[in-house]
Amino acid sequence: YLDDYEKKSRFIGEIIGQLDLALQKVDVVVDEVNTYDSVVNWAFPRLGNSLSVKKDFLEEYKMKFRELYESLFSEIKPLN
Repeated sequence: YLDDYEKKSRFIGEIIGQLDLALQKVDVVVDEVNTYDSVVNWAFPRLGNSLSVKKDFLEEYKMKFRELYESLFSEIKPLN
């Protein structure tokens, strides 16, 4: 981003805010998907076959990703 990082980061923040407002208006039922399981059980095995990623890195990533994922869902309240 070099010299324009402040303008670009503000623009990205505004876009995320607009997306949040738009998504609040969406009323649709969707199947619940566990993104953590999809990443760990589907994406990671394929990554290991095509990229040389250290096992220690993947294990730490899984742990941090799980913590983040669980913390995000602990904040969500049922819609009913």
